[in-house]
Amino acid sequence: MLPKPDKTKKIFPGEQLSLVGPLDDARRAKKKKITLIISLFLCIGLSIIFTVYRTVSRIISEKKYQKFEINLKLPNFNKNTPVHIDLDAEINSVLKTDDGLWSFYVEILPKTTDSFTWAKNRDQLFLDDNSANTTALLLKKPDTPDSLIKSNLPEGTQIKENQITKDNYFEYQSIITVPGKQIFLVIKTSGSSALEKSKSLIPLLAEKIYWAVIKI
Repeated sequence: MLPKPDKTKKIFPGEQLSLVGPLDDARRAKKKKITLIISLFLCIGLSIIFTVYRTVSRIISEKKYQKFEINLKLPNFNKNTPVHIDLDAEINSVLKTDDGLWSFYVEILPKTTDSFTWAKNRDQLFLDDNSANTTALLLKKPDTPDSLIKSNLPEGTQIKENQITKDNYFEYQSIITVPGKQIFLVIKTSGSSALEKSKSLIPLLAEKIYWAVIKI
């Protein structure tokens, strides 16, 4: 049989020191490595900083730097900014099958040098008066509750209108009031083989013109 280990054997202080020594050496070696790595990064960082500083200083001294300007442009809220609208296309889509001669005049009030105006066959309009007098007469009139075009425009739209019926033509004059502007509108149809049928197209024409002009 093998002899049992002697559990009563003591480790003397000299033997304990021999074990602690290698551990301390390992810790010191690790600290040196960490210190070396930190020093290396600091050197590299300082080198980069000095390099950038010298480069910037050289560029500034040679006056080759660019001047950066901040140009802040505020949105243009000018109400007179031109907006392209194609009223010919709007009305032609309605008048495809009508054989009458149609005349139109559209103007945004109050009239200024920059006011939007559009006309088609204007020589057929204002034969007995001019547009300014026609506008003035309409403005003096009360709103028309049973307007010819009321059902085709948004609810609450204010309309002053005048209707002129002759044997061979019908002319519709109106001022449509919306927030911020008024639309002076004249529509005339003549020479149609079915005048009443042509007249029935005016509400839809007014609607097309209204939604196009309201964008301006």
